[in-house]
Amino acid sequence: MGLTETWLHDSHLEAEIEIDDYTIFRSDRAIKKNKRRGRHSGGVAIYLRNDLASKTESLLSYSNGAVEIEAIHSKIEKLVVATLYRQPDDSTHGRPSGKTEFKAAIKALSRSIESLDYTPDIIVGGDFNLPHTSWPECAPKQGCPKEEREMIDLLQKFSNDFMLNQIILDPTHHQGNTLDLVLTNNDMMVHSQDIQPTTLSISDHYLVRLYTQYKAPNLPTQNEKSPRLSPFDDLNYHSKDVEWDEIITTLSDIDWNSIMANKTVDQMLEQIYKKSLEASTDNVPIRQDQSKKKISKQKRLRMNLARRRRRINKRYQRITSPVSKDKLYKELIQIEVKLQKLYQESDEYKEKKACEAIQENFKFFFSYAKKKRKIKSNVGPLQDESKNMVTDSIGMAELLADQYSSVFSTPQNQPPEINFQRNASESISDIKITPEDILAAIDELRPTAASGPNGYPAILLKKCS
Repeated sequence: MGLTETWLHDSHLEAEIEIDDYTIFRSDRAIKKNKRRGRHSGGVAIYLRNDLASKTESLLSYSNGAVEIEAIHSKIEKLVVATLYRQPDDSTHGRPSGKTEFKAAIKALSRSIESLDYTPDIIVGGDFNLPHTSWPECAPKQGCPKEEREMIDLLQKFSNDFMLNQIILDPTHHQGNTLDLVLTNNDMMVHSQDIQPTTLSISDHYLVRLYTQYKAPNLPTQNEKSPRLSPFDDLNYHSKDVEWDEIITTLSDIDWNSIMANKTVDQMLEQIYKKSLEASTDNVPIRQDQSKKKISKQKRLRMNLARRRRRINKRYQRITSPVSKDKLYKELIQIEVKLQKLYQESDEYKEKKACEAIQENFKFFFSYAKKKRKIKSNVGPLQDESKNMVTDSIGMAELLADQYSSVFSTPQNQPPEINFQRNASESISDIKITPEDILAAIDELRPTAASGPNGYPAILLKKCS
């Protein structure tokens, strides 16, 4: 996902703008605003899926104050993706963006691609702000200014050098201009595209979508199911519908002395598990299978609106009547407003649910709060053998690698022989464990603590002790 005009600067942390399961590559505008008031401008960013980002590196992060480029390179996929933003020329107010600035940016991108030892698939997209260009010829229209004509010639030379074709031919701006371009040297890689109008409150540019041949992420099959390690795992002890009074009463009425009589320790534990499970079966809701979880009414409404938006957008691309186009555009805007409201209501509901769970299930609360934090926990600094603090990423990685390798041991083909002889005269007799000690240990448990190998829930111990 490529973004232009991000308006980001060095004080924006990546944790503030992260998207789950995506990694961001960004190039912020190098020149800061001169006045206290006003806003930062420019900047580009690329969000890449994590399964692809782990094998991808930044090839170029460029800004000259008028043009920004972020280019990433995947050697495994043999792919280069670049996002470019060129601001409109505003030399009158001291913000030039003409041939000189555009040429320097295109030259930097060309050198980056040429530095690779093979010819990759290339996708270059972004807001070029060249409204007087005729596509797909890449030729200046009648009345094109001289400065823009020269930039069109530079773009045409760049396209010829790397065998690029511009595949976006419809308007991408509400004034009817094609400003957002996508150039690629492999037309077969992009099997389709669509352009979706957006509300002016969001952007005066349209949303450009490309559909490529690159594989989707590896997802588990629908039939794949996590095995239950214990019968207790099938029950949801953290539900509000748990009848704790009934469970406590049932367990209290059991004659434990007669049940435990003449039993070994293992048999006693088995009886405790059996009776606890019997008391829980009718008083604890069954844990809901996430794969069969019902879709909420609000989510279903969002899905229907999104589906409706896709259908209208396809019709919008086909029809030519201005009246029909205007009608569909207004309907798209209404759908966009409804979707924004639904997402806002969903966020408010999740926040309220997390706040209500802060006492009984604080693990859920902190999991929600973690998603909203603006600062990520960093690794380091680390101390080396000379007690010097290491802060750079490569140095810390080497220190961790050395530490892990130092504790490795060489595997043996045969297990070592252990000659253990117990002295009958040796015994431990000074350890006393009282019921109070056991209750104190249970009291220290967290209700959300993971169960042990036997699967007995910690919350059941705490509630019934």
